[in-house]
Amino acid sequence: MAALERIVKGSVFVVLVGLLLVPSLAHAALPGWLPGGTTVGTAGPQSGPMTVTAMMLDNNSTSTVSNPDGSVTFMNGSMMMAGMWQWDWMSITLDPDPAVNFVGGFQNISGMAQDFVFSASTPIAPALPSTLYGGSTIVTYGDANTDGLGGLFNDTSGNPAYAGTIDGAGVLDMLDSLNLAPQFPGDTAPTATETLGLPGPTIPGPAANSTIGILHRFNLSAGDQATFNSTFNVVPEPGTVLLLFSGVVCCLLWRRRWA
Repeated sequence: MAALERIVKGSVFVVLVGLLLVPSLAHAALPGWLPGGTTVGTAGPQSGPMTVTAMMLDNNSTSTVSNPDGSVTFMNGSMMMAGMWQWDWMSITLDPDPAVNFVGGFQNISGMAQDFVFSASTPIAPALPSTLYGGSTIVTYGDANTDGLGGLFNDTSGNPAYAGTIDGAGVLDMLDSLNLAPQFPGDTAPTATETLGLPGPTIPGPAANSTIGILHRFNLSAGDQATFNSTFNVVPEPGTVLLLFSGVVCCLLWRRRWA
């Protein structure tokens, strides 16, 4: 019986260590970005969307940096859909650990106000059955054509301007009432900011199996700019491991009592 108990205890230890290391091992096996066909963004008004892959980001950035933590940062780039929009970024960091950070902006170069959508997502190491998440966003409006008109608002469907996504489903909404209008021609001051679940992350969430991301939806006036500094972080919920450990300990105590 003592030998059996030692085997059981050893097996429990291996299982617990494995659960703790699975995200790290999967992270090590997963490249920071996949060069072919991995969609990391969709930018543009409804009449002119454009799917952006990691390879396109790499080709249109001044540099691509592989960070020590396994993430990849695309630095200082620009893309355009003629007559519709221009997208400039200072940095986009994709991390399979997992986290997404986007710093950059859009300019509406069409002749009318447009609904825009932008999503940045990254493949991730599979997480435990439950997660903790949190996010933040800073949004700034710029009167780029200096006419003193228009502004940056929620899109015409009334969607929140920020959504953190897990496996393509929105789990964290912020900026439900975005209303940034110029106070004078050339004004770049109007800013909205919101943070939920950080520092942490601290908000209980679902399992994260394949991707996490940030989704921005907004309405921007003609000729003007919208700049975003947004992040979304997800970690395994530690209670899952603790519950498993508690259950195994109870089983061991029950076996010892009735042995």
